[in-house]
Amino acid sequence: AKLFFEIHDLWPLTPIEIGGFSPKHPYIMYLQGAEDYAYKNCDGIISILPNADKHIKDRGFSTNNYVFVPNGVIINNEEVENIEEPDIDQIKKLNELKDKGYFLVGYTGNHSPANALDTMLKAAKKMKGKKIKFILVGSGNIKDELIRYKNEHNIDNVVFLDPVKKEAIPFILSKLDVAYMSLRKESLFRFGVSPNKLFDYMMAAKPILYSVEASNDPVSDANCGISVKAEDEDEIVKALDRFMNLSEEERMVMGENGKKFVIKNHRYEVLAEKFLMALKK
Repeated sequence: AKLFFEIHDLWPLTPIEIGGFSPKHPYIMYLQGAEDYAYKNCDGIISILPNADKHIKDRGFSTNNYVFVPNGVIINNEEVENIEEPDIDQIKKLNELKDKGYFLVGYTGNHSPANALDTMLKAAKKMKGKKIKFILVGSGNIKDELIRYKNEHNIDNVVFLDPVKKEAIPFILSKLDVAYMSLRKESLFRFGVSPNKLFDYMMAAKPILYSVEASNDPVSDANCGISVKAEDEDEIVKALDRFMNLSEEERMVMGENGKKFVIKNHRYEVLAEKFLMALKK
């Protein structure tokens, strides 16, 4: 049987660079031995990271058998598209804000340190007094901390909403004017990122504010939003001012660019074919 090594997060590089573990820690050394063994003995390497081949070369191995296959999206069929809008509090709240004329910037997903949501709140603080609301839908281990920060600094333009079921996410996204995506600054991102959340935003045809620093930038590639430095609230404020000054039609064009891009490059039918071709090499 042939052996194919599929890489998502790079281990043990991730616990070394993000977790602060020593490369000489016994368990890290054990993992490093396993990674090197796989590179040396596998018939092919497949990764969701566009530039993981640089890491493989750094480890001293060939990348002739390396193939990049990113994360993907499920394209809604007619049955899913015909689902009625859920009668849930989160949707009611967004409808209420839309009716009041607010410009809605939204994040959906995990509230964890990696997502740098504190920067979003700092940007919101600087935009107090403008007709804009920042929406955070989901849960996570720093959600309470973010709510405390909001209350302590009296940031009245941020709204926290409880998580919703996955099938309700497209309805949440449909209410937004801009979808927000951010990650902390990490040297590890020099090998690229492939975030599922980003492709969900693109599929929803929403213009995207992308606060991520990595070796790849799908938002710029797709021309579907504005990319800014990571963890820089001033850049976020400038980008949102630009979004608010665009016409609704201009923002719709951005959103449609993202949808076309993700359908062309990230449908699972396309990715499965690419994966199969890698196995047949």
